[in-house]
Amino acid sequence: MESGLIRTLLNLLFLSSLECVLGSVVRQGSYFNQYPSSWTGAVDGCRNHWAHGEWALPNLEKEVEGLIIIDTTSTPKWIGQTVERTYSYSSIWGGGWNSTRVKECARTTTTSQRTLQFDSCYYYYYFYCYDENSTPPVIFIPWTTTWEAAKDYCRNNHKDIVTLEGDVLLEDLPKEDLFYIWTGIHITEPDGGWNTSAGKPTNYEDWAEGQPTADGDCVGISNKDKKMTILDCGSKWPFYCFQDNLVLVKEDKTWEEALEHCRAMDLTDPNNHRNDLISISGPLDQQTVWSKINEATSNEVWTGLRYFAHEWFWVDGTDVPYQDLPSCPVRGQYCGTVDRDNSTIPWNIRDCNEKRNFLCYEKY
Repeated sequence: MESGLIRTLLNLLFLSSLECVLGSVVRQGSYFNQYPSSWTGAVDGCRNHWAHGEWALPNLEKEVEGLIIIDTTSTPKWIGQTVERTYSYSSIWGGGWNSTRVKECARTTTTSQRTLQFDSCYYYYYFYCYDENSTPPVIFIPWTTTWEAAKDYCRNNHKDIVTLEGDVLLEDLPKEDLFYIWTGIHITEPDGGWNTSAGKPTNYEDWAEGQPTADGDCVGISNKDKKMTILDCGSKWPFYCFQDNLVLVKEDKTWEEALEHCRAMDLTDPNNHRNDLISISGPLDQQTVWSKINEATSNEVWTGLRYFAHEWFWVDGTDVPYQDLPSCPVRGQYCGTVDRDNSTIPWNIRDCNEKRNFLCYEKY
């Protein structure tokens, strides 16, 4: 048993000497859904995304800061043109072919050419109104609705829905108007705090001036400055979905067992570990990790922090950012954890033979 432990530790030290990983190992992927949806629809849209892994709305500072500022060319908008098309179909009960005429309505596309496309008039998009008495005469309306409702709104509040004729060309449509993008942050009880879409508390606050208000229970961010704004959860806005490379394992294992479990998660190449126990390089990593471990079944979760040969190191070779780790830890307490219930504590030192959940990550 002792020789096996020594062999494992020597292997860890060898691995750490082979690698020199600078910076964060926490990675996040994202995609932008240009089609506006309610907050609940956005949450479901991310969770049911076709791509591999778990996707969610942005909840954390690191995710929001990583968003690309987008303009109104990134979302489709109604304009005034319509077309009637004839569609033919065959009845499943026989009787030959039938045809029907369908009205379709024009919208802008999200391509750089800003060309037009025709869709069902019952889809929900933003829209443009026209009023020659306004400056500029073309007004972007950051509210999603059907084509008919958009036309009625424009006629009641301006002159008409914009049409691309006369003095208005495709290039003249506004590109820099304000709209919002959903986050996963919302309030679930009248007197409760702000939670993520996973139902976990969040302390992220970067409110726009005058916010928060009592106008809703869900939070969006501006496409211009990423500041947080209260929105009605039923209003429709586009959204980003995020995915990270972290895997929380809700099994109680010793530190060594946890390490072996992570590294055995991908056995396609036993000599090239694609998974490892997590290393944490700074506050933003800590924030992401803490959000992930909120669902752990143990109060603390193993990380890749290890003491061996009078030195603290991450098992993947990442630089250790902590200056106040004990230079002579209590005998046996040579392994690091993070606390599920306290995000302000970057690490704890525990006996490596204790059993708890652990956090792995996939190397890209």
